[in-house]
Amino acid sequence: YGWALKRGSVTANPFQGVPAPGREISRDHVLTDADLGAIWRATDKEGAPYGPLVRLLMLTLARREEVAAMTWGEVAEDLTTWTQPAERTKNGKVHLVHLSESARELLRALVGDEDRPASEELVFKHPLGGRLTAFSAAKVRLDAASGVTGWRFHDFRRTGVTALARLGTPPHVADRLLNHLTGTIHGVAAVYQRHDFAEERKAALD
Repeated sequence: YGWALKRGSVTANPFQGVPAPGREISRDHVLTDADLGAIWRATDKEGAPYGPLVRLLMLTLARREEVAAMTWGEVAEDLTTWTQPAERTKNGKVHLVHLSESARELLRALVGDEDRPASEELVFKHPLGGRLTAFSAAKVRLDAASGVTGWRFHDFRRTGVTALARLGTPPHVADRLLNHLTGTIHGVAAVYQRHDFAEERKAALD
């Protein structure tokens, strides 16, 4: 409700002033390289649509719901970029995501020899049509196939920027890659620093 209030989607937050039901615990789980490899291989057994979707989560570090709602119209004709519309990003800002060769190969495989789908069509859709929703069931199958448990789809984002830091990617580039407008560059500096680090983000995801 707080998020919706900031976006102007609702006029009031009915939970304003209600105490939290318990202490919030920050997630700090980072998957190992071996864990990532096992989950990646498990997506082969899972197959479409959940298998490729999980791989794209790994390759872009995007949020699960952002990828699940991705349409072909948001993907560049040459498959090099994905433009997330403002109405679907957490901070309400348009976000350009670079698609590495691995991501482009994944998207090409989804189309195969067919013509590119209509712009409004979902990239990952239920076999019977519509948005994917049964993520919990897919997660159970991936756990069984990979032997890796105790993780969440959101952990790919934390794991990804942790690995990028190990590879020398500056934290302010990782912040922009995750579409975090507050982070390493904040306060007065954020008011003046408007560079989007597009080339650095591209290099990081490659």
